[in-house]
Amino acid sequence: MRRFRLRSARVSPPSYVGPERRRTPRYYVQLPIESSHGIGTTIDVGEDGVRFESTTVSTTGGADLRLVFRHVGGDHTHIDVTGDVVRVEESGETFHVALRVDEIHVN
Repeated sequence: MRRFRLRSARVSPPSYVGPERRRTPRYYVQLPIESSHGIGTTIDVGEDGVRFESTTVSTTGGADLRLVFRHVGGDHTHIDVTGDVVRVEESGETFHVALRVDEIHVN
């Protein structure tokens, strides 16, 4: 019985992963979000930032943005996150937005 993976069975990290410069861990989860610019889905979240994708983003780097996570954990908890847009990358018809978190409010 083998206790290791063969090299061909390893999964490569996503292309956007580079040298780690974050101060807090980042978790790769998909959660629905809402903002004044539309709806989207998170790519990864952490204490200091959120990266999400959306087809309806109309904001640029440096803008203030408020995200709402609804029904987190299966209940009616809402999490409001506000912060500054660090980067917006276009990928076909989808936008990847990186947000530096300033405040987190749990309702």
